[in-house]
Amino acid sequence: MIRSRDGAPLRRWPLPATGPVQRLHWPARQSLLVAPAELPELWEVSLDPHAEDRYDGLVHDFRMGEGVPEPGFLHRRRIVLAGPVQAWAADAAGTLLVVVIARPTAGGAPLLQGWNLDARRIAARWPWPGGALPGAPPVIDEAAGVAWLPDAAGARPHCLPITGRC
Repeated sequence: MIRSRDGAPLRRWPLPATGPVQRLHWPARQSLLVAPAELPELWEVSLDPHAEDRYDGLVHDFRMGEGVPEPGFLHRRRIVLAGPVQAWAADAAGTLLVVVIARPTAGGAPLLQGWNLDARRIAARWPWPGGALPGAPPVIDEAAGVAWLPDAAGARPHCLPITGRC
């Protein structure tokens, strides 16, 4: 649920899963990123009161609600992932999100993906570095064009190249 400054509910979405919800306010995009626990998806909720209308579905049958716009303000855009989000980091520009995704199978190494949220597509994939701390959020170094993952033993962090070199 999103509330106004005075605490009044503005918008509600039913959550089929239980557990904590991760949230990230992203001022560069004027949006809120939400990762419901146990769900293999990520939501971007627009906080811009002047956001353009959003179209969900196909654009050919208005009788079935396809092609009918919803207001852009507080609209939820779903991004389907391979598993629930364990941790994430966002760049300041508002385009790249580095996500650590839990594997659906027990004992599997987490997935590392870089998402371009403008296109809602995977922009990069990295193999899970051995010794990296599972569940720890990556740190994006925009000046160097890399992201860092903490090491479980406290050794040097693991480097993920984005636009630069490690």
